[in-house]
Amino acid sequence: YDSLVSHQVAFERLLANGEEFARRLKGALDPAETDPQIAHIATDGESYGHHWPHGDMALAYALAAIERDRDVTLTNYGRFLAESPPTWEVEIFENSSWSCAHGIERWRSDCGCKLDPGRNWNQRWRTPLRESLDWLRGQLDPFYERRASALVKDPWAARNDYVAVVADRSPEQINRFCADHQRQPLAPAALVELLKLLEMQRNTMLMFASDAWFFDDISGLEAQQNLKFACRAVQLASDLGLSVEEAFLERLAKAESNVSEMKNGAEVYRRLVRPAMANLRRVAAHAAMEGAFEGRFEERDLFCYRVVARDFERVVSDTTSLTIGRLETRSLVTQECDDFTFAVLAFGGHDVQCSIRATSDIASRDEIKSALTSTYLNASLTDVVRTLDRYFGSSYFTIKDLFLESRRKILAEVTGERLGHYEGVFRSVFDENQRLMQFVREADAQLPRVFVAAAEYALNKDLEAAVGDFLETGQAERLAEIIAQARRWNVALRLAEMEPRIRAHLNTMIAGLVETPDESALGELARQAAVFAREAKSLGLPLYFWQAQNLFKAAVARRGARLAADSSAAARSLLAALRLLGEELGFSGAGLQ
Repeated sequence: YDSLVSHQVAFERLLANGEEFARRLKGALDPAETDPQIAHIATDGESYGHHWPHGDMALAYALAAIERDRDVTLTNYGRFLAESPPTWEVEIFENSSWSCAHGIERWRSDCGCKLDPGRNWNQRWRTPLRESLDWLRGQLDPFYERRASALVKDPWAARNDYVAVVADRSPEQINRFCADHQRQPLAPAALVELLKLLEMQRNTMLMFASDAWFFDDISGLEAQQNLKFACRAVQLASDLGLSVEEAFLERLAKAESNVSEMKNGAEVYRRLVRPAMANLRRVAAHAAMEGAFEGRFEERDLFCYRVVARDFERVVSDTTSLTIGRLETRSLVTQECDDFTFAVLAFGGHDVQCSIRATSDIASRDEIKSALTSTYLNASLTDVVRTLDRYFGSSYFTIKDLFLESRRKILAEVTGERLGHYEGVFRSVFDENQRLMQFVREADAQLPRVFVAAAEYALNKDLEAAVGDFLETGQAERLAEIIAQARRWNVALRLAEMEPRIRAHLNTMIAGLVETPDESALGELARQAAVFAREAKSLGLPLYFWQAQNLFKAAVARRGARLAADSSAAARSLLAALRLLGEELGFSGAGLQ
């Protein structure tokens, strides 16, 4: 086991270069050793993508390079032991880990192992967190076994085989699973119950993911994620009649956070975990508010839910609107389904109220629609709110209850619209004061923050327009000028937001090399793509060429060998253009000689 290379993969930038990765792996072997030897590392799979984006490409390159090397053999433990039986006896040190000097205490006690030893934090929360989750599992497992035994022949075999459904939730796969495990054909309600029980078990296992204890505080994202799994298991148990949340929170309260405002695990759960919980009603409210903002409703999948709009009607008056409708929401995981009637009152901007009830609880939808529409058109908004409360109850959803991505998108639109009213002011402040700003800089004085804010706003608006021009013309002069101005005034440009647009455009250009049947146009297309890639790189943008490289490789695989064998002027010209593009993308030109 090579701990140095393992550490370099996990925490350094070894995966930035597949060739160097292969060299380090082979370097772990001792060339002077005559006995059989094996070089191996131990790393997390998430290193090859989650921690280091596109690390899987470095791994693939390294493995291919090792396979080509005649001095070494790519093997596995079974084959190595079969070919080289052990000559030494090894005693295994039980309950040990690479990241804790105390065995496995890092995952259950305040052993002193942590990421930031310089921070005066303790990890006494680890023990009560594990004890709380152990207790919760102790409540859920017997409940699962008792309830599932009435539905399937072997609850634990069904739990284990459920992974096939997790990987493929199609009706056909669910039917196959049920055929293998059910005691008797399951009615729709019984199927929902079984799937909820199995999901409860799945989340019960997920809540023990090791990262929750590895890091330094219970308020961290890793512990939050484990508590979200626990929250989902608790929610499903509650749906099925078992109430354990309060007792669970009593135990979590013993896990004290180092972050004073978070207090303890129970507070983390209430503030950061429970608000993320979703159910059919919240999904319907999300779809209703999003549809009201967009002014349209359609059948669509919303994460693991399917939402179908049955009908809706929208009335607008001045800056406000009232949308009334009906939605059917189905969980694609548990197959649970319900029908909801909603009314969304938008006061303008971010101020939105969504009232919602199960349609089965409503005596007359026509009465509600008529009363609300009449009140909205003929009375005050206060009267509309009172009418909503009368038919739907006083609890309602707001824009804060939207799922995160949509919440951010809608708020960006709302704030963008508001900022649009002041764009001229920002631009005037920046344009009219650049000479003064330059003088202040040269005088080594502090730029007023309002000048910097105006410059940041104006230059980012210019950036959006300049990227559009760059995509259309391939000329980057204006874009480079804006980047230079931003550096001059030390303001942050949203370059990372622009990169996907530039990357997608380059990918489209290179895809044409594979898809275009007319070879007479390929040379010019390759040259244009090469110029575009060069200009993009010259801007210093954080560009990711991995997809463009894969597309280029496919183009070369399709045409390269034939072109290399063709001595015509047209073929040589096209080959030169491809070589130019390849070099801009980081390829060696040797393969296109």
